[in-house]
Amino acid sequence: MRRIHILSAAHKNGFLQKKCGALKTFSSLLPAFDSRANAKIETLETLKNQADNASNNNQQIDNQALALAYAQAIKYTSRSRNADAAAYTTKLLSEAVERAGGPPLPAAPGRSDTEYPKAAIVKNWPGLAGDSSSDDSSIGSLTDDDTPDFPIPDRKAFHQTLHAWGDSKVRRKGVYAENVLRYMAVLHDLKFGTMPDTKAFAITVKCWAGSTHRHSLAHIIKLHELHDQLADCGVDG
Repeated sequence: MRRIHILSAAHKNGFLQKKCGALKTFSSLLPAFDSRANAKIETLETLKNQADNASNNNQQIDNQALALAYAQAIKYTSRSRNADAAAYTTKLLSEAVERAGGPPLPAAPGRSDTEYPKAAIVKNWPGLAGDSSSDDSSIGSLTDDDTPDFPIPDRKAFHQTLHAWGDSKVRRKGVYAENVLRYMAVLHDLKFGTMPDTKAFAITVKCWAGSTHRHSLAHIIKLHELHDQLADCGVDG
């Protein structure tokens, strides 16, 4: 991991985003995205249905094609200016991870969570700050026997999801981005090889810099400190 001053990311401006209708059903979400994103979503939905049908009939599933469809859908929805693009992209990422045998993305801390803004950023981060195991019992563990044929999304998919939050107009986007960053650490602790890298930290810092959360600065500083700890330990990325 390169030791760089990721606080500079806090000065980057996000892109403007269109205000569109809420994403409630598949049919209602398609008009909200551009044509390319819609096409990728349609392809993904078709392959998901085929995979589910094949699974129910004990037939072989083309996991590589399905994984590619997820990657393409994540790529193009993350670039959309739709108001719900970041949330939808995050949903796709979590779905893909679950198909790869990983846990779903935990819900981001809500406004009523008084501990979250005050806690040090390293708290409950598996594999980080000297703790090699997660303290979240709901995450479980992964063994070689549990590993499915479906590949885990690569770092690019996580970066694209984080970028979607960075471009979002959501006021608490720092909370959601950091939740994705922590998700990478959780999955890495389960041997998925998704340790947050410098780029992931920088995008998350940008999200906090554009957030209206009253503890944004504290989170930016803690993220910077954690990044430096990883860099000093020689973590790749």
